[in-house]
Amino acid sequence: MSKFTQQQPKDGDVILHCAHLLETDAAHWYKVPEVEFLSPEGEKGVSEWIGICNECFMANPNPARIEDFPIAGHNTWMGDDPIIEVNPLQPERTMDGPNPEDN
Repeated sequence: MSKFTQQQPKDGDVILHCAHLLETDAAHWYKVPEVEFLSPEGEKGVSEWIGICNECFMANPNPARIEDFPIAGHNTWMGDDPIIEVNPLQPERTMDGPNPEDN
């Protein structure tokens, strides 16, 4: 099994994130259906990725409700190096269910 998840942000992908994501080494990543957003500056965008620091993740009483995470900004991903590691305590899942490589 790979150390990294199959799905990774790619160069040019827009990432929605909490205020602390850029200051932490550990994060919780979500690949979601396209989400349209409007930045405080009035910029419209679309994202399929959400990154949340552990503090914001733990502060959410129901982490399955990603709409409750405090989204503070967005950035554009640069590069194609993998970053999201597999959580050994929880098999990787996709929108279609468990990762077929886990069987």
